[in-house]
Amino acid sequence: MAKRPRVFEQQEVAAQLRDLGVPVASVSPTISFMRLIIPLAVQNIGVEGFVNLIDSASTSWGLDKHPAGWRRTMATSVVNWAGAVLEEYRDERFGAQDSEPPVDTGTADRVAAPDRSHE
Repeated sequence: MAKRPRVFEQQEVAAQLRDLGVPVASVSPTISFMRLIIPLAVQNIGVEGFVNLIDSASTSWGLDKHPAGWRRTMATSVVNWAGAVLEEYRDERFGAQDSEPPVDTGTADRVAAPDRSHE
């Protein structure tokens, strides 16, 4: 029986990226990006979107052999996992008191004009 992709094994993912032509210097940043973007994508898709994804792929990927209710249970579990991972990361990066990460308004690199109102 064929094994499923081993997407959680960093060395294997790194080797696959190199095989795909990703420059060696870009492999680690790519994996780091994947650690954030994959949970973001899962959370963005949501439970219903995930159920639809499983339904559309069920026959071609052999997911139709599972008992009734499995798809929704799996979708809910994966979306909840993604939300928990992102919440933990957000709390570590931005502080637990923030409900949302700060928004980059593009002003961080700008220097404020000097106050000349007194001249």
